[in-house]
Order: sequence, then C-alpha cells, then structure tokens
Amino acid sequence: MTETPFFSWQENHTLYSDAFNDIYYSRSGGLEEKEYVFLRGNSLPERWENKARFTIFELGFGAGLNFFATYHLWKKKFHQNGQLHFISLEKYPLPAEVVLHCLSIYPEYSQYMDSFSTRYTNLLPGLNRVISEKGFILDLYIGEAKDFFPEFYGKVDAWFLDGFSPAKNPELWSDEVFQFIRNHSADEATASTYTVAGQVRRGLESAGFQTMKIKGFGFKKEMLVAHRVLPEIPDTYKESYYAPGLSFSQKGERVTIIGAGFAGTSLANAFAKRGMRVQLVEEKESPGSGASGNPLGSFSLLLSAEKNPVYDLIFHGFSYLSRNLKDFQGEGKLSSYKRAGSLYVIGSLQERERYKRGIQAYSLNKEMAEILDPETCLERFGFKPAIGVLFFPESGYCSPKEFCEANLSVLNPE
Repeated sequence: MTETPFFSWQENHTLYSDAFNDIYYSRSGGLEEKEYVFLRGNSLPERWENKARFTIFELGFGAGLNFFATYHLWKKKFHQNGQLHFISLEKYPLPAEVVLHCLSIYPEYSQYMDSFSTRYTNLLPGLNRVISEKGFILDLYIGEAKDFFPEFYGKVDAWFLDGFSPAKNPELWSDEVFQFIRNHSADEATASTYTVAGQVRRGLESAGFQTMKIKGFGFKKEMLVAHRVLPEIPDTYKESYYAPGLSFSQKGERVTIIGAGFAGTSLANAFAKRGMRVQLVEEKESPGSGASGNPLGSFSLLLSAEKNPVYDLIFHGFSYLSRNLKDFQGEGKLSSYKRAGSLYVIGSLQERERYKRGIQAYSLNKEMAEILDPETCLERFGFKPAIGVLFFPESGYCSPKEFCEANLSVLNPE
C-alpha cells in the first residue's frame, strides 16, 4: 500500500475521511447512491449491451461501492459478446477489511467478498490488475492521478467522477483532469457526478460535454450528468483531427500462440479473457511438457534499493502472479501451490540498509517483504544469522505443468 488513509466510522455504517473532512458515501444509503448517480447517471447497463468493449473510468475508488455496484450489475446483465474494463484511481487505498465492512450490510454482495479479499492484497504504487476474468477487468491505480495520465492511451465510454468535494479535494477537479477527460473520451462518452459545483460544470463543458442538472439522490437537490458533443469538422480535416489510438481486440478475432508452456498458456488465458479465439500450437503431447515441465518451480521477489522500471515490472508481475495462483487454488485447479515464503541471508550492514530503502521506495507491507533480526529469525525459523534476513512471505512454489493446465481450463483453445 502507499499512503495510509485517515478515516473513522459514523452512524449508519457511514465511512468518513478525516483527511478530507468528507464522507465516502451518502448517509441515506451508500450503495443506492452509487447506483443512482453513476449507473443510472450513465445509462448503464443499456449502453454497454451492444458494444464489444466498454470502458469505465472512475476518479476515486474509495470504499469500492461504485465498482461493486457495476460488477454486480454486469453479473446480472452479462453481455456475452463484450468486455467491460473498469479503471479506477485512488491515492489512499482503504484496507480490505474496511471495504468488506462497508459491503457487509448488503447481503447480495456477500458472494464476492472472499474472492475480492484475496485479490485486493499487496497493492503496489502504480497500476494493479486486481480482477481479470472472462469479460471483466478491474485495474486499480494507486497514487496521484496526474502521474497516471501520461501512461493512459485508451478511450473511455463512461466517467464516474467520484472524488471528494471540489472544495476539499481540488486535485481531482483540476483543469488537468478535465483536459485528460477531453483527450480520452469516446465519441459517445458520458459522465456523471454528485456535485453541481460551477467549476465542475464548466470543466466538463471545456472537455467537450453538454451538462444537465437532474434530481439528486436522497436529500441532495441536484446532481450532474453530461454527454460528449462532437465538434463539427470539415471532411478534409477529419483524418488529421482524430489522432490514432490503440487498437483493441474485438470479439471473435483469432490469435495463434506457439508453445504451451508457462508463458504461452498465460498469454492464451489473457487473450481468451478478452474474447479472442485462441489457437495454441505445441509439439509435445500436453501443455507444460518442455522447459516448463519441471516437477516444481519456485517464485520469489528481488529487491533493489531504488525504484526503477525493471523492478517495477518485477513487483507488479509477482503481485499479479500471486493473485492468479490463489484464484486457481481456490477453484481447485492448483493443488501443488504452496505459499511457503523465502529467506535471503543479509551479508552486511550496508546490504541491510539497501533493503530498507527498497522497502520504503516501494511502500511494501510485511506481507510482501520484511527484514527480520537474528533473534526473530531464530524464533520463527530455527537459525540465527549474524545480521538478519530478508523475508518474502508471498514466495512459494507450484507445479508449472499444473499451472499451465489451470491457465487453459478457463478457455477453449482451438
């Protein structure tokens, strides 16, 4: 996790931000408010029903109620030929137990709690793929919104503007935010928010949206909805006006992957979740029979003293792998998986200081990495090093072949 949020509980299970002096959701009904303001405010699920790909971008994950309301609706109104991509930004991620407590008063959401608590762990600064299943992706960015903006190249169909009030959290309602919205809105994009503050209305209009005030939720008099208005552009300029964007996969596209090992089956799994037809080519008789055919394979972290792109990739890849392994084990597809932990004996005081800096640089909690002194190591593991050890609790092992088969169990390769 990154910065710790300061919060307290008020009456009616209402979560209050002490940092922003504002509530996370309405006292009149948190989930009902989110459904009204953001789902109905963006005409969902009707707008995603006939699209191969639909992207929602949320400013302010908070207690996750917008996500759960959307996920629950998607489960009920699943579009067989489409994919829903939910992207959310959060500077102060709440602990999993707090998010689950907010959901506990809604029995219909209890079915998601175990899976979510497993995946909403060990979040790192930057982009975390928390959920990746067939037809649905949840990406959660931890950090400053402005730091994420240069990394994003997609187009957004619906904007959930759910930061704390503009007066108390101006960073999420700045000109830079509205410029980002302007640059990344799909042709028929919509937006909604609980606030009708003049700066928000003007910001959306500057981003190319037409705004309208409608009845607010509960005791709130008004809220704001908006839809994008495309500028009139002469035909001779259209080609140069619309900058090329990323080409997203469409349902039914085919991809051929050569090799059914650890990497190949992981790619096949990822492509199939995006609705693509997968053709897997393997010279052996079964998946994971080549270089990935060892009886057991171990996985652990590496830690540098400073942040850099290589270790960013290592940490996020490890975190994503850990979530998938736990999912497969929970589904009964990976009996060989063992979260055993790994130890690295520290050789010098200078080395220990480097690891301390690395843990701080990546905001790692004790579930990801911890330095243990000699006495603690003796008590927990039965030996006493001279200086200490670096402990990675999430490290472990599994059968690579079984992992390959688990990857393929969630798709239908040709």
